[in-house]
Amino acid sequence: MVTRHGDEGKLSAAFAAEMQKLPNARYFLVDAEGKILSEQKGIIRSNCIDCLDRTNVTQSYLAEKSLNSQLQRLGALPSTECISMSSEDFEIFRTLWVEQGDDISLEYSGTHALKQDLVRYGKQTMAGLIKDGISAISRYYLNNFQDGVRQDAMDLMSGRYSVNRNNPSPFQLNGFESFSYLPVASALLIGGLTATSVTLNRAGRNAQYFMSSVICAGVATGMMALVKANGRQFCSRPRLCGLLVLSHYQEYYEEKSLAANRDVFLVFFPTWFTPLERAFFWIAGFKPGLEFRLVAASVDNMWEDQSQRMRQLMSETKAEERELGNRLARAQESVIEPPVLGAARREMGLRDGEVGEGKAVIGALRSAMEAVLGGADSLRTRTAERVVEILSAAQNVRFLAAATQLQMKIRMWGLEREAERGRQTRNEW
Repeated sequence: MVTRHGDEGKLSAAFAAEMQKLPNARYFLVDAEGKILSEQKGIIRSNCIDCLDRTNVTQSYLAEKSLNSQLQRLGALPSTECISMSSEDFEIFRTLWVEQGDDISLEYSGTHALKQDLVRYGKQTMAGLIKDGISAISRYYLNNFQDGVRQDAMDLMSGRYSVNRNNPSPFQLNGFESFSYLPVASALLIGGLTATSVTLNRAGRNAQYFMSSVICAGVATGMMALVKANGRQFCSRPRLCGLLVLSHYQEYYEEKSLAANRDVFLVFFPTWFTPLERAFFWIAGFKPGLEFRLVAASVDNMWEDQSQRMRQLMSETKAEERELGNRLARAQESVIEPPVLGAARREMGLRDGEVGEGKAVIGALRSAMEAVLGGADSLRTRTAERVVEILSAAQNVRFLAAATQLQMKIRMWGLEREAERGRQTRNEW
């Protein structure tokens, strides 16, 4: 399945070494009286970094080795024989794994599994290569232009997405997406290239053919630039759920909102974070504008359209940050205004059981802080979603990895500083 050179050669050697451990995993076996004859000692997890088809090939190999061991233990096969020596039984075994690979592949990719000939015949054939090529092209088309609806169906059926009447419809389209531009763009691109090639052959005859070639080439080039700049808009994307990591962020903020309802002051000044982490806080969390710095530091190949949309989003985010900061400042300043201080002084003279004006003031402050916190968390989530929407898949990987690394490093540095401070305190004592 891999070459024997370079990194793939190292992978092949590592795979062979791991296969030597297969007998150690064993399996569970009981006799007719219920006596345990053998216990399972481990599991084998196999997955390919980019291909479910090779995973199925590997699993079929593992299943064959395990089945041989079990049949030999039961006495159905001598220790010197294996199931591959029985053509009829081996054909049933291979057909089972081929059909399983097809079913899994149809669910995930919409086509039959690749490398079926490796499972069925133990080697690749010319017919298998041709079939794999057709399936690969089909997968590319389905992945880009059909799988969005399939993913939405899986998210809805699995319960990952829950319908909420209070939320806006996830199927609302923007102006660009309100019409399917793919057929038009494809027709103009193919037509422009065809017309360019035809008129270019006659360009030397007169100036009219030359100008026609220039115009057709310009149309084709413009369509290519449009598709490149707005490629994500042409694709069929899932609407119900964003990236899994963003879904986790959404769950985090929902739990945070519940905690704020119980004690908003504790959420604003959390004791479970180190002082260094709290130094980076803005309204009980990271500042949304930090995301643009992370994008600038981790993504260096943005297109002009992406850069323009990112600058616009950054401007809108900064304006909302200022508004939320002003709201929080007004809520905090209201506590130290003269009327409030007077109410606090009068409450100090109250007896047990009497309710003063100070509690009402604190209740109003709590409500104001909860509202500001909800707005800040909403801004954080919306900014992250829009940044992810602007970036491509590869760019998102770098951006999210940079965000995770920054968070982990700040946490690690904070813990190290606290540990060092604790050691210094003990030494002083």
